[in-house]
Amino acid sequence: MASIRRRAIASALHNFLGTLSSRYSDYDGYWIFGLLISDLSCSTVDLLVDEPTTIGPEAWRAFVTIARCRFAEQLQLNSVARFVRRAALDVKRGRLLSGTVNGHISNGYDVTLSVEAVSDLARVYRDHASLFVAAHDPSLESRSLRRKMDSLTRHGAGRARSNSST
Repeated sequence: MASIRRRAIASALHNFLGTLSSRYSDYDGYWIFGLLISDLSCSTVDLLVDEPTTIGPEAWRAFVTIARCRFAEQLQLNSVARFVRRAALDVKRGRLLSGTVNGHISNGYDVTLSVEAVSDLARVYRDHASLFVAAHDPSLESRSLRRKMDSLTRHGAGRARSNSST
């Protein structure tokens, strides 16, 4: 039964990348990736650290918090948290290209998200996702209404913290 459950680590990684890259990963009401892309080159996040990071700009610190919370949520949802010993997310900005943002052609970058987890049996699980990311442009993007709801319920900007327990 436990070996079958460990196979769900792959699902947890896949779902983590989907939730992390979604529009719901925002900071101060804007998609977090659009706020990060200008300063992003290649970075690694330890997903199992349970402390806030103090390194980097505020948007990066919020991204690290979001990534760690989303990862913990997916491990819990898939009932595999007890099997994962190490996990890291690599974020890499690729080549410049053109893409569409809210129906407008914009310059942006190909961003690759790669996640790797090591189980208690030393098996390595990997997944990756690529997405187009243009720098934040307030003339093309609307601020999320969740920002207003979040500010009513907790201190801080945007969705930098998760409501789930880890």
